[in-house]
Amino acid sequence: MDLNSDLSNRLNSMSLNESIVGDAALGWFGELGYAVGHGPQLAPGEPAAERDSFGEVVLVGRLHEAIRRLTPAIPGGGEGNYSAIPKSSN
Repeated sequence: MDLNSDLSNRLNSMSLNESIVGDAALGWFGELGYAVGHGPQLAPGEPAAERDSFGEVVLVGRLHEAIRRLTPAIPGGGEGNYSAIPKSSN
């Protein structure tokens, strides 16, 4: 039996699934002080949505806020200085 098959069999026998991993990760990030949210509440079309479709993989609003927060020495706090951000994230 090759290593990949053995690992796959072990994971399957543990009943590990995406939900278990995702919930654990959200818990860990929450303990570290990060704000966490759950997909259904953040999905496109929901009141808390931060993207128009799941095809938009970069949360541009959060990225812009992080740039402003992390670059306070840049005039305007980095406001409008987004030349490094790809025009399309698809």
